[in-house]
Amino acid sequence: MIVTAGAKPALIDAMRVLLEPGDEVLVLSPHWPTYCDQARAAGAIPVTVPPGPGQLPDAAAVEAAVGPRTRALIVNSPNNPTGRVLSRELLASLADVVRRHSLWVLADQAYVDLTYSEPAPTWLEVAPDLVEQSVVVESFSKRFSMTGLRLGAAIAPTDVVAALTDLASTATTHPNSVAQRVGLAALSEAGGWLEEQRARYRRRHLL
Repeated sequence: MIVTAGAKPALIDAMRVLLEPGDEVLVLSPHWPTYCDQARAAGAIPVTVPPGPGQLPDAAAVEAAVGPRTRALIVNSPNNPTGRVLSRELLASLADVVRRHSLWVLADQAYVDLTYSEPAPTWLEVAPDLVEQSVVVESFSKRFSMTGLRLGAAIAPTDVVAALTDLASTATTHPNSVAQRVGLAALSEAGGWLEEQRARYRRRHLL
């Protein structure tokens, strides 16, 4: 695992260490626009994949978008901007495509705890066998309302974490020490605080 100065560095640095110039990254629409910008900044080519019914990813469309230079798929659930949570079945269908084509997965789970009821299913819960092909990114900014403190994290295979660490050491160095201490305090209070947040969101949703 690597702790980063927000989720953004984890995502773009993962692209920088995993991709070569001209490699393609599949981006499921609707999507956070920064994914495409990050791919281009890493020298890669973003390929947007149109959604299926309900603005949800369509595994058949993802399969059709895979080409000879496709190297990675970005999976974002709960989704920004739609808020849609991908079901276990849908994640499993995407995992099947990943297996067939030996793709990397960048699983952006910044909003994973921000649901009205139970937490959203996570990528590695559904596809634990793909742990060596996955970079899972999480965000303290979203989970604990720590936006300005810029704290994120990524879980990845050991060699990828080593490459991410080398890259971070020449760029951001590390998240600031204040953010790290606040993040540790947030983790120690995570259970009760997150349930309070979910209850607050439910009340607002019903207004």
